[in-house]
Amino acid sequence: MVAEREQGLRDDTLPAAPAARLPAGEHAAVYLISGVPGAGKSTVARLLALHFDRAAHIDIDMVYHHFTVAGLEPPASQPGDPGDQGHLAVINAAAMARNYVAAGYVCLLEGAVAMRSQILACPRVLSPQPLHLVVLAPPAGVSDRRDAQRSGKHVAGYFRHLGPMLDRELARLGLWIDNGDQAPLDTVRTILARRVEARLPVP
Repeated sequence: MVAEREQGLRDDTLPAAPAARLPAGEHAAVYLISGVPGAGKSTVARLLALHFDRAAHIDIDMVYHHFTVAGLEPPASQPGDPGDQGHLAVINAAAMARNYVAAGYVCLLEGAVAMRSQILACPRVLSPQPLHLVVLAPPAGVSDRRDAQRSGKHVAGYFRHLGPMLDRELARLGLWIDNGDQAPLDTVRTILARRVEARLPVP
């Protein structure tokens, strides 16, 4: 399933990659792309990464589900315990991102991160590098349709609680984009044009 998903991302994003890429050394930063399943996080993160000459893409789902060999717990419907595995996956992904940025890369984290406590833990891990938070928020019908049409996984039905949770937990935090009517390339251009709005304070 992982290989199928990866191939699908490459097929979707490589044709839209720009011919001239931005120098990562001048733009080194960490972006976290969040949103409900089907919002377009993986495609947008991969396509944004392709706009730079040195970039990494870290799927927080991969960290959560594939790095833990024994004792994996299912995602909680009401996470928030600083010791839970969701929190651990987010801060571990942020620690990897810090290493990439220190080496001169732009790093894209993506995952359905809905808890404010998890988001705010990232700048502490990344310091002194800032975190840019982007929340993709298409209408529910759009994300459901995208989830049903993609290859590899169809999980929107299991995570319908995340939409209201995102609204409640991440309100007024980062850059929110309704990408329901946008092509992924247009969403990436919006992020690049408005990245100052996405930047969170460095603790």
